Amino acid sequence: MDVFGLHLRELDESGSLFYIGVDAVCKVIDHIGHYKILKAQSGYVVTNIKASYKHHGHFKKLKTCYIIIKLIQRGQVPRSDYLRGSALRISIDDNYLEKIRHKIEKDKKRIRYININKGV
Repeated sequence: MDVFGLHLRELDESGSLFYIGVDAVCKVIDHIGHYKILKAQSGYVVTNIKASYKHHGHFKKLKTCYIIIKLIQRGQVPRSDYLRGSALRISIDDNYLEKIRHKIEKDKKRIRYININKGV
């Protein structure tokens, strides 16, 4: 059993590691610091290896996985709502999580411009 409660197996031909779960097989793409990128059936999964498996996020593109890891490591708050939610799930740093929650609350109070088309 591995950290995520999944069995670990090594393939003979390529030497790649696979995580075998209940309904999916995930190939390990990369390790960056405390984060692991896994290739799932319908995209990619970024997991925090210092925390439980519930600290993970799903992404469609590999480049987005690298971006979210870089933002978390630097302590920068993402602009995208989806990336903010993912950063909240993946990170375990309390100061960083508080920065994200503060930015979300700040954006809720923001006045948005609405263009009213009169006479059209």
